[in-house]
Amino acid sequence: MLAHSLGGHIFSNFVWDQQSINMTPSCPHDPFLALETLAGLVTFGCNIPLFTFAYDTVVPIRFPGHCLRQSVREQARWLNLYAPADVLGYPLRPVPAYATVVAEDRAMPVGPWYKRHTPLCHLAYWDDRRFQKYVAHYLQHMLTACRLEPDRG
Repeated sequence: MLAHSLGGHIFSNFVWDQQSINMTPSCPHDPFLALETLAGLVTFGCNIPLFTFAYDTVVPIRFPGHCLRQSVREQARWLNLYAPADVLGYPLRPVPAYATVVAEDRAMPVGPWYKRHTPLCHLAYWDDRRFQKYVAHYLQHMLTACRLEPDRG
């Protein structure tokens, strides 16, 4: 799953709702719909930290999903990328409890030179070659991990 900006917060809320419906970590009737097969998440320009100030205790979504094969679970990653000049994108790991589910916060200046150091970089992730290569490498790694062990179910 790739989620940009407010999409990261919206997707997190959706996952939270689905996981609340399926409170047990065991596999529900449809693990895919319950998002218990979620193995890869890339947030970028993510503003989840802005919404955590309303809570005394911050509790992130369960990640990775509980219904993954062990080989996939071991490779599952939530990566968060943010541009240093992006006023709407922040690191997630400093938020209490997020360090347990977010594997990496990566500062990555994005956009052409004339946007890279301004708030306009918030809209430049999708077209940035470095960002594209980083995400493509991550997706290739995850797809390889998913193929390593055939499903025996």
